[in-house]
Amino acid sequence: MARRPLRLLFDAGRVWDVPARTATHNTHSAKYMKNHFLSTLAVATTFAFSAAIPTALAVPVQWTLTGVTFDDGTTATGGFTYDADTNLTTNWSIATQAGTLPALTYNPANSNSTSRTASSSMFQVKPFGRYVIFNYPTNLTNAGGSVSIRTADSYDCSNCGIFRRVTAGTVVGATPAPVTPASIPTLSEWGLVLMAGIVGLFGFGFMRRRG
Repeated sequence: MARRPLRLLFDAGRVWDVPARTATHNTHSAKYMKNHFLSTLAVATTFAFSAAIPTALAVPVQWTLTGVTFDDGTTATGGFTYDADTNLTTNWSIATQAGTLPALTYNPANSNSTSRTASSSMFQVKPFGRYVIFNYPTNLTNAGGSVSIRTADSYDCSNCGIFRRVTAGTVVGATPAPVTPASIPTLSEWGLVLMAGIVGLFGFGFMRRRG
């Protein structure tokens, strides 16, 4: 095997053999630099374009009682927030009028949400007292819409000794407006696209010089 040419370095009377750079070494270095630059360019371009695409955020739905009446001629008004993805009910306020039962407003301060499925909403006074339950023929979803209350098994009950049945009504869901985050200085979508284009031009020039 032929030995690569050496160049000699003289230092304090000693001779050091140092391999001289060859054309093959230079070629490998150029290819490495080119590949490294192309990888960096791909990551930067992907980041720029992905950052320019807005992200949709899922939010719970605010459901409002509409036209809800009991068999004693009284009504229930108010509503609650429900997230179908987590089956979690929050921020409820259900006001019932005085009739067969005393007037009562169910809210997180005096009651718990004890619903276990998306086809039922139940609120019970703490710890275990009077409760109101609304059952639905279909599941509540994060798409909102209007869902009727099933009258056969929806009622306001005081330990089930005294109760009044729901005779009519629906719940209407509308997605609340998303919360606007604090203002953070960022590039606009067109600014990100322009940045990606500039990086691409530099990459093209770099490859032409290295080609």
